Amino acid sequence: NRVVLRDLTVRNGYQYDYADPNGQSTCCGAGANIFYGMIDNCIFENCHAVAKRSGLAARGGAIFAQIALITNCTFRSCSVSSATARADGGAIDSVNGGSNYGFTLADSVFSNCVATAESTANSCFASGGAVYNGPGGSVTHIVCTDCVATNTAGWNGYYHAAGGAVSGGSVTDSLFVNCLSYGEGGAFSANGGTISNCTFVGNRTVGPAGGGNGGAAVAKYAY
Repeated sequence: NRVVLRDLTVRNGYQYDYADPNGQSTCCGAGANIFYGMIDNCIFENCHAVAKRSGLAARGGAIFAQIALITNCTFRSCSVSSATARADGGAIDSVNGGSNYGFTLADSVFSNCVATAESTANSCFASGGAVYNGPGGSVTHIVCTDCVATNTAGWNGYYHAAGGAVSGGSVTDSLFVNCLSYGEGGAFSANGGTISNCTFVGNRTVGPAGGGNGGAAVAKYAY
């Protein structure tokens, strides 16, 4: 059955998984964990997914979604962090994607959302300070301000962060302001997809010797 969340405010959600006895591989969705559903006109504030156990990924500080429509929502100061594995989607992680599952995000606002990786191991990577989007997912009419994808451990000759605001999929009719990636794609990063009618203001990257790739966006094979 479809889950519908509407007109809710979720504050101070926290999922901390240092040593899960069930062997769970992902710490996710401190505000909501949706397999099939709709979220409309909700506020998520100060929601955090923190993974410290070895090999444990952190995905979706506020929402971990598979088949989902998310509209008219506000996300403030949400985050993910992982000590030894991936950290995807400071506010939202749409799993591995749009084309297989069906994910749409529209008419929503993100501010001060952060994805943090804490190791220079190749498997420890931060993607999407606000949103990690599957390859076929749709993101449209969003505003992202002061969102960050970072790796606090340094560089080790390798970029360990991508998409200060959004990583993956396609984005249209959206505004990105003052977002930052410690690697590539100050606001947006993807290996494919579409960037259309978007505005980028004051976004930047930081990398080895002071420079990263794509201050506004990196979209390899994008159209």
